[in-house]
Amino acid sequence: MKLTKYHLIKISAFVLSLAVIINIWFVPQKTLRAAQNADSDMKGVWVSLIYNMDYPVSMTTDASVLKKYADDIIDDCADIGINNIFLQVRAVSDSIYPSQIYPWSKYISGTQGKAPDGGFDPLAYWVDECHKKGIKIHAWINPYRITTGKDEEFASLASSNPAVLHPEYVSKGYDDNYYFDPGIPEVREMVIAGAVEIAANYNVDGIHMDDYFYPSKGLDDDAVFAMYGSGDKGLWRLENVNTLVRELGAAVKAVNPDIIFGISPSGIWANKSNNPLGSNTNGMESYYGLYADTRAWALDGLIDYIAPQIYWNIGYDIADYGILTEWWANTLKNSPTKLYIGMADYKINNSDGIWNHDGVGEISRQLALNDTIDKIDGEIHFRYGNINDVPGLRDMLKSHYARENANNSGTTAYINKAVKMTLNGSFFFPTESDSSPLYPITFNDSTYLPARAIAEALGAKVDWDPASNTVIIESGNTVNIPDGTGIYPNTIEEITVVKNGIKIVVDGKETECLDAGGSKTEPFIYKDRTYIPVRAIASALGAEVDYIDESKTVVINRH
Repeated sequence: MKLTKYHLIKISAFVLSLAVIINIWFVPQKTLRAAQNADSDMKGVWVSLIYNMDYPVSMTTDASVLKKYADDIIDDCADIGINNIFLQVRAVSDSIYPSQIYPWSKYISGTQGKAPDGGFDPLAYWVDECHKKGIKIHAWINPYRITTGKDEEFASLASSNPAVLHPEYVSKGYDDNYYFDPGIPEVREMVIAGAVEIAANYNVDGIHMDDYFYPSKGLDDDAVFAMYGSGDKGLWRLENVNTLVRELGAAVKAVNPDIIFGISPSGIWANKSNNPLGSNTNGMESYYGLYADTRAWALDGLIDYIAPQIYWNIGYDIADYGILTEWWANTLKNSPTKLYIGMADYKINNSDGIWNHDGVGEISRQLALNDTIDKIDGEIHFRYGNINDVPGLRDMLKSHYARENANNSGTTAYINKAVKMTLNGSFFFPTESDSSPLYPITFNDSTYLPARAIAEALGAKVDWDPASNTVIIESGNTVNIPDGTGIYPNTIEEITVVKNGIKIVVDGKETECLDAGGSKTEPFIYKDRTYIPVRAIASALGAEVDYIDESKTVVINRH
């Protein structure tokens, strides 16, 4: 059932009233889980709505044409090896889906507020078709921007546009464009309601925002500051954006705990010359220029991933790609927040220096550099159209990702639903967060479970250090046998798992994983979980492990 405007208002009021509670009590735990759901192998691309750059490439209300445009992009991305698409669904206070808050985008039909023919919903179509191809799809929204065409565009806004319905929400930038003012609480509630609307009605994998916060040339918000602000205006602006990020993330996860929320800001948080924690650069700073404290969002766990737009070449004296990637990786080395890099494919043949005479080579070198930095979990390319427009770029990316996929190729294992487990004489039924069964996996005649499931049952604390690719376990003195009952259908399901060099550390000591025959094995990844041999981890935590073949039972005892 689609949510009505009434429902959205009620939901928004509810999630906003709970935002403080959610952040105080639950965000650290939920953020860790969500960050683990975020891709560890991001091969992403932005698909731009604005100016009809990517989708749709021309304005039309014809549903069959809109479908064809989407199919061409999705099929091509699948062929290249792209596994995540960031689809712009809101560019300028508009939408590409039937919204109760924002009008239809003019970039769809040519006229803001005009829908495609026959009730066609582009976002629903994109979600379905991406998932058929095994591609994740993220709804990319611009929260504050209303126009890019100044007064002329503002005059053409649909009568249902919230900027028209609520002119008190609007401030004019010093670039002569119009923006929803981040300092007005009702604006924040509206932006959050728009994100909740997507999360509630569409099976998107993520909600995504880019680098558009306060406009870089400033905003005429003196009257708004006089009404809502106090103290230092810059700090007030920073907190306005911080509050949006904090509450929007909490709101969409209240609707769908599995949804991924991330941001792609400009590549420089702050220059070291202005802030000792900053990077050794001399470019525009998101902290001081856009009032976006991007470093804090990632370190505080407000977002599942960050994808700084490092749109400069290696060796560039003002903002060196190598210096910035290392700065971000070092800054986030102890954070569960995933780090992706936003890459400047659009600069090839459109900028000075190396971008004009060896742009494809520069992107190739940057990809190779990304692969050498453990904290970097992939990249997102700006933008789709450039990949095919630039000679040689598509072929290079396809080859690069094919090599990566070969290096990370899967290994066959089996979900063994016949295997039972007991812990101190009681049946032990591991479950997912939704209480569904979490069956053991058999590999090389050994029984594997998620590290967290078995360790916590043995009273241990579990953490994940993405910088060193390590599961860290600290032993405890209690045994926690999960409640519930289990069903063991006598079935075996073949699956593909991925080994990626994960290390296991128990009480400060790296633990060697041995299979049932005493041979060395290693953990693997399945559905974003780290699986380890039950015998290895239980033994490391002081438990005795045996296997009764006749009843297919793993017996664990710890006293």
